[in-house]
Amino acid sequence: MVHDNTDPGHHYNLFRQVKQRLYPGTDEFDKSCHNLSRTFFLSYDPEVYVNPEKDTLIPYHFEYDPSIPEPAVKSYNKGCSGGCFIHTPEEIERNTGFQRLWKDSTLINYVDRKWRKEYPDSYEDGNRHRSILSRAKWLCRYGVLYDAALNYLIGTFGRHGISEDDIEGMAINNYNANRESFGVSRMELYSKKEQGIVYRNQMLRENTPFQ
Repeated sequence: MVHDNTDPGHHYNLFRQVKQRLYPGTDEFDKSCHNLSRTFFLSYDPEVYVNPEKDTLIPYHFEYDPSIPEPAVKSYNKGCSGGCFIHTPEEIERNTGFQRLWKDSTLINYVDRKWRKEYPDSYEDGNRHRSILSRAKWLCRYGVLYDAALNYLIGTFGRHGISEDDIEGMAINNYNANRESFGVSRMELYSKKEQGIVYRNQMLRENTPFQ
């Protein structure tokens, strides 16, 4: 869908406009969808016609329509006791041991660079929620304290149009769902990091002249 809206906060308004003005008679329209990137207005057809002039199409012009009601606020806190996450004394002790070797902040910086390189589309429409859920799960498995993980997720995805409440709810859900695996993958990640350092140092020595 080619459009000229640049404000993520108005994406739902744009979505409803497209439905009402361009596809008013589409009975198969998925009413549960609130996002253009997750909806198909027409059925899949392997022989569908593709406009050869698609690159020169004029974008749908968007102007905010105040008559369109905002969607109901979606909660991600379902299934959480009290809608919060609190570490057990055993988890705190385990993390204390971890941080003697590798600080949470250093680990977060390491995986953030890795994720940005391997998943550059994580911040695009349709991918952000899935990325938050995945990163929250892995930060838990890496034994990162919940508060540090939440601060990272809000600092990373809050600037891309996801509310802090939604990010917090997703982090709570994933830390609760994965707490039995808290920290189980940290040493494996640390080992990979160290192997990478050894490899880079070896390559540096081999490619340094006059040794």
